[in-house]
Amino acid sequence: MIGLVFWALGLSLPWASIQATITNPLNFEVRIDIPADSYVSVVADYSSNGYQLNWVSGHAYNDSALYFSCIFEKKLSSGPPEQWAGRLDYSASDLYAVITAYDTINVHPALLNGYTFRGVDYYVIIWKSGKVDGRSWVLMTGDVFSARVEEYKREGYLLKHVSGYAVGDEPRFAALWERNTTVVPEPVIRYGFTRSERLTKGMRDVRTHRSILLSGYTVGGIDYFIALWERRLEPDPAPPLPNTFGLLDLSRDRLERLKEQLMYQGVIPRSLSGYNAAGHFAATWESLFYSAEDAVNIDNHVGQFTNWGTRIPALSVAITKDERLVYASGFGLASRWDAIPQIMVSPRTRFRIASVSKIITATAIMTLVEAGRIHLSDHVFGPGSLTGDRYATYVPHRPNVDPNILEHQYEYSAGIEDITVQHLLEHTSGWDDISNPIIIINVDRWDSIRIIEDTVANVPLAHPPGTHFDYSNFGFLVLGQLIADLTNTDYETYVRTAVLDPAGVSPRFQLASNDGQLPDVVTYYPLDLTNANRWHEYGAFGGWVGTPIDLMRFSVHVDGMPGRKDVLNATTEGAMWAPSQVEPTQSLGWWGDEEEKFRGHDGELPDARSWLIQKTDGSGYGFAVCINVGTAKEWTVDKPDWWKVGATELREMVEGLIKLVKWPEYDLF
Repeated sequence: MIGLVFWALGLSLPWASIQATITNPLNFEVRIDIPADSYVSVVADYSSNGYQLNWVSGHAYNDSALYFSCIFEKKLSSGPPEQWAGRLDYSASDLYAVITAYDTINVHPALLNGYTFRGVDYYVIIWKSGKVDGRSWVLMTGDVFSARVEEYKREGYLLKHVSGYAVGDEPRFAALWERNTTVVPEPVIRYGFTRSERLTKGMRDVRTHRSILLSGYTVGGIDYFIALWERRLEPDPAPPLPNTFGLLDLSRDRLERLKEQLMYQGVIPRSLSGYNAAGHFAATWESLFYSAEDAVNIDNHVGQFTNWGTRIPALSVAITKDERLVYASGFGLASRWDAIPQIMVSPRTRFRIASVSKIITATAIMTLVEAGRIHLSDHVFGPGSLTGDRYATYVPHRPNVDPNILEHQYEYSAGIEDITVQHLLEHTSGWDDISNPIIIINVDRWDSIRIIEDTVANVPLAHPPGTHFDYSNFGFLVLGQLIADLTNTDYETYVRTAVLDPAGVSPRFQLASNDGQLPDVVTYYPLDLTNANRWHEYGAFGGWVGTPIDLMRFSVHVDGMPGRKDVLNATTEGAMWAPSQVEPTQSLGWWGDEEEKFRGHDGELPDARSWLIQKTDGSGYGFAVCINVGTAKEWTVDKPDWWKVGATELREMVEGLIKLVKWPEYDLF
């Protein structure tokens, strides 16, 4: 056991002052399992990009290799970092001389973590500028550590940090104390408890305690844990404590998913430790802006709607305010219920967005209109139209017609030559639901061109174009093929180039595949109901797969608001959103509700539902939401009436969520 003393004139910032400098969870980066021989270059790379090191801990798996896990924070001001790490392999005998030397240049240890590799104990330190009146000990047994805690408490020192590790088959502890010159209460410490003892020894009421640390260490093949809490200031009333919590037994994969999920909820990492041969992690997290009550209210609101994952197994939502992404979260399981391991929904989980695809197609068409390559009044079929006679029926012999005039050898059914681009966008082409291509796509397995040829030849219009609203998937299938024909590329490539890339939408937002599920796509229910469907061919009317975050990246670049540069100019957007003369709730691919004050589109399939909404009430809110159940009767059979999820109900659930809390000012895009 070695004890160290370092003397000081100042004190590190209290939590409230540190929090005031934090503006965005995106400023934090978590890196796990950095090989020892890569650590220096990784830290140097982050440092060169303006990050400082807030946390580092070492861990080895079966003593075969040594790794380090780090938490980096983007600095909000220029200049050298306030804290940094030195060597990773200080020995116990090195520490006294090193700390003494640094003290002469006004530098003190802000973090001290011990670890063991191949039977030898080592220490890693994060150094910080400034002097503090402090104490440091390593190689302490549990009894000695407890005695030191009580001794230093009497002398007016606060326990700032502690780590556990093994020397042989015995636990050892390394810890830091600092002189308490403020009203900060003595922290609560529990150590040496096992996984099964966590509920009795490793938990505290979040209303009265703030979790500072939860870390793990392994001794003799058994996992043990340390928990450190800060108590609420007394007497009441006191300002609310931040929402903090600790999690243990996190696998690498779950930790990677969790850190992204929590980041989009305004939660940042505070501590991280690896332990045991299986490569598990314990971590402490802190919400920057949401209280524990906020978190409970959000979970309860969504949980009651989904019936805690039984009515809706998976849900993902993203919310924007004034074109800033302020919240995104996944709820439920992305994997099957019986999968091992189970995979939770995260903001990265992808869903089929169904007919929300139509507003993406409409925006792509309007880029062609804005460029002057087509006009809304252009006819789609017939002589002099955008497609000419490509889809007409060939008639080789007709009486009283000059066979030498080529255009007389082709014909369309009544009214088809009157269809314009605007009619297709407004669902007023005249075709009714008989023209729906879904069955042909999935049963006959035809491509778009053959479907258009067959429909034009064999399905007469139910109404004259421009006189009657009939929601038409076929109309948007035609628009998708029109984009491909006019741009000499495929539909997906043009949409990516003209719409999605300028909006900063991830390449992971793409058309579905006919060759099985894409990576990171949710499981749909009822299981295996639609696995044979040719989702790729749904294309322009319903084939896109992505995340609510990507939908909102698209949305904030097609919203007419003054902040971000839109894909279309204001005149084009105005034309796109102008109410249809036939059905005022419809515009060009979009639909809206003046009473409810929104525009957007919903999507529904037998096993999926989705929404993209832009509020038009001046609030600046928008949202996208996706779930993995839809209209399939198999999902609601023998269930109560409320089990079926309606489009309006899904939209109103998110609108209710928006009203629950005051959303932060940062931007998570």
